Amino acid sequence: MDRSPFSAYDLFGYLASGFLVILAVDFVARAGWLVSSPSPSVVAMAFWTGVAYVVGQILATPSAWLLESVFVGRVLGKPESTLIGARRARAALLFPGYAKPLPAALRRRITERAADLAQDPEALFLHAAARARSDPSAASRLGTFLNLYGFCRNVTFALLVCAGLLLGARFVVPQPPTRWLALAALVAAVGMLYRYLKFLRLHGVEVLVAFEAAPPSPTPAPPDQQRATP
Repeated sequence: MDRSPFSAYDLFGYLASGFLVILAVDFVARAGWLVSSPSPSVVAMAFWTGVAYVVGQILATPSAWLLESVFVGRVLGKPESTLIGARRARAALLFPGYAKPLPAALRRRITERAADLAQDPEALFLHAAARARSDPSAASRLGTFLNLYGFCRNVTFALLVCAGLLLGARFVVPQPPTRWLALAALVAAVGMLYRYLKFLRLHGVEVLVAFEAAPPSPTPAPPDQQRATP
């Protein structure tokens, strides 16, 4: 039987964020697509599911740029830097769980295993990730954390977009429910942001711990010993 081309991440990471934005647009524009529709037909739901998937795919790009490249990469600090203590995470009071580095003894053992990369946290992390994925059990856990933090990241961004749409509609057509919905979207976005940071850190922890626990690579034999004996 052929495997499905869609994964759990497609279902949650793209459809959830896409539907959130579609519902917000529908509510603000009073289009009657889904929010006020009495009972959408099967064909209509199939159509909107496809649209939500496409919208979710589009949202994933600005989501990765804003939350992963800008907010995490430039503001807080990437996990590969904070976990091994190469950089102290900013806003540690707001994000204490994310800012916590690995224990000092474990950090020392990780850097000793890749001493030539110790001064470049990103290179060390990429090397550690390649080694960690060679372990099937570690690779499975990495895939789980990757899916979870990707889902939380995309939904966080979608909720921010929904809040912006609802706040914009509040100034155009004053409606008390719109204000409270915008506030609810913002609160939900903050909650999902913390979940995103939690799973992003756990993904980094799994990479580094699996790398440290992996058996050392075999040392190549000297050239004279690699020659076949006559």
